[in-house]
Amino acid sequence: MKLIVSAFVLFFAINLSAQNCLNTYSGNGLPNLTNGNVSLAQYRNPSGLCKDKFGNMFVADGDNNIIRKISAAGVVSTYAGSGIAGYRNGSKDSAQFDSPFDICADDLGNVYVTDFNNQRIRKISVIGIVSTVAGNGIAGFKEGASDSAEFNYPRGIVWTPSNHLFIGDSWNHRIRKINLSTNTVSTFAGGGSTMGVGSVGSWIDGPDTSARFYTPCGLSIDTAFNLYLADAYNHRIRKIDVNAVVTTIAGSGPTGTTVGDFIDGSVSIAQLNVPTELCWTASKGIFIGDTYNDALRLLDFDGFVSTMAGAGIPGYKDSCATTLALMNHPRGLVASPNADSIFIIDGNNHAIRLLYKEMLPSTIFNLRDNNLIYLTQDRNILFLHLPVSNQEIVKYNISNVLGQYNYLNKINSNRCENGIELNIESLQNGIYFMNLELEGQRKTIKFLR
Repeated sequence: MKLIVSAFVLFFAINLSAQNCLNTYSGNGLPNLTNGNVSLAQYRNPSGLCKDKFGNMFVADGDNNIIRKISAAGVVSTYAGSGIAGYRNGSKDSAQFDSPFDICADDLGNVYVTDFNNQRIRKISVIGIVSTVAGNGIAGFKEGASDSAEFNYPRGIVWTPSNHLFIGDSWNHRIRKINLSTNTVSTFAGGGSTMGVGSVGSWIDGPDTSARFYTPCGLSIDTAFNLYLADAYNHRIRKIDVNAVVTTIAGSGPTGTTVGDFIDGSVSIAQLNVPTELCWTASKGIFIGDTYNDALRLLDFDGFVSTMAGAGIPGYKDSCATTLALMNHPRGLVASPNADSIFIIDGNNHAIRLLYKEMLPSTIFNLRDNNLIYLTQDRNILFLHLPVSNQEIVKYNISNVLGQYNYLNKINSNRCENGIELNIESLQNGIYFMNLELEGQRKTIKFLR
C-alpha cells in the first residue's frame, strides 16, 4: 500500500487550550458559479447566510442572482433562481431575483429573502415555489397591505416564531415588521422624514418610531425574542426589545459618517466600522460582521468587544493568528449550536470562511513511540501506525469542527499488521478531529480529508 504523510496532520494532547483559526470552507476567491462539494463550489459576491433546523445552510449569492443551498453533507447546489437578474415568481428553477441580499428560514423550512434591487421580500416554499411576501417593486415607503407596501433597498431579515418577519429597511432607516398571518407591513422601530438612497440618518435611542437609525442592516433574535441590529453607518449594535424600545449596546464611534474606527475594549470605548451583519448566540454573545474593518468581532456577555479574526485591512489569508487571518468585507454569519464554530460570508473574496477552535497542547506525551497518521494517495484510507496486541483495547471517535460525530466509540476495528486502517471514503472534505484512547492515555489527532 502506498502511503503519504498528510501535511495537515497535528498531534496534541487532549488536555487542551485553544485559539481561533480561520479557514476557507467553500469558495476559492474567484467569482463564479460552480456547484458540487464545498471544496469546489464558487460564488459571486455572496452576502447573506442562514441555517435551517434540518442542518442545511442557504446563501444569498448576490451577483449570481440566485439562492444556494449547502446540504448537511457539504454539497452545494442552486436552490432557487435562474441566474438571470430580474423578477419572476413560480417554480424555483425559473424564478428570478435581482441581487438577493439576506436570507432566513422558518421552522417549517420555508426560506425568506430580501430581494434588494427588486424592493421586495420573497419566499421559497418547502415545495419549491417562489412568491412575493411583501413589496410592490417601487423604492419608497408605504405601510399597509403587503402587496402594496414599499421598501427602500431591504437588507437584513429575521423570522420569529410569532410568524413575523423583521426587515432592516436600509434607506428608509427603519425596522419594518411583516405580519405573515395578516399580510400587513408596519414600522416596528425608527422614524424621521429623511429617506432615500444616500440620505443621512441619525442616532437616537428610545421607543419605537422615536428611535433613529442610519442604514440598518442585519438582524438577529435571542430566545426572549429581543432583536439585535447592525446599525451600519452609526457603527453601532442596537437592541430592540419586545416592546420596541431601542438601546445601543456596542459602538462608541462617530455618527452621521460613513467611516468608523477599529478599537477593542469595553462597550463604552469599543468602535466598529460599518457592521452589516450579526449573530446572537446563547453561549458566547453576539458575533459581528464588522464589514469595513474586514474583521469578525465578538460582543460578549461581559460587555467587552474583541476581535476574533481580521486585521483591519482587506485580504484573503487563512491563519490561526488573529491579526494574520484576513478577510474582505465579511457579512452573513451562522454559528454552530455551542458557538465554537462560525461560518462567515467573505463577500469580496467570494467565499465562505469558517472560524473554529484550534486545539493547542498544554502537555504533549507519546501515546506510543513513532506513532504516525497517514492518508493513502486517494485519501480514502486513514492509517494509524499504532501496533497493538489483540488484548489491548483501542477506542476512538471522529468528529468534525461542529462536534458532529461520524464514527462513535469504535473499538479494536480494522486492525492490520502495523496498526489500524479506517475507511473514510464517506467523509466529506473538511477538518476532522479523532479522539484516541489506549491504556488510559488519550490523544486528539487533527486531520484534513
